[in-house]
Amino acid sequence: MRPFCIECAIKHISKAIILLQESEYVNIELNPELSFDEILDECGPERNNDKPYAAHRYLAIGHMSEAADELMEEFPITSNAIRQCWKLMESNEAYVPPLMEILNNLLTLS
Repeated sequence: MRPFCIECAIKHISKAIILLQESEYVNIELNPELSFDEILDECGPERNNDKPYAAHRYLAIGHMSEAADELMEEFPITSNAIRQCWKLMESNEAYVPPLMEILNNLLTLS
């Protein structure tokens, strides 16, 4: 088990918030010599072009998991609540976790 770090948990939840916001609002245009789409087309995997930032959701889940790990030693109830949120995100694509509420709660613990 990792040592307790409330500041680390706050940073992880903050990053999860940013990632989920980016997944809905950010469009990045890249102009490499060979686009990633062209590379994927050559490889032939199936993918959903309607969700170009789908990976951001999983990155956010990863940050939420890290935050829960940071809190397990000193704040196991908060840690488990965060874990329940990311588990819901895994099983229900429509679920939006109350990350600002979680962040505000963590700020009161620091």
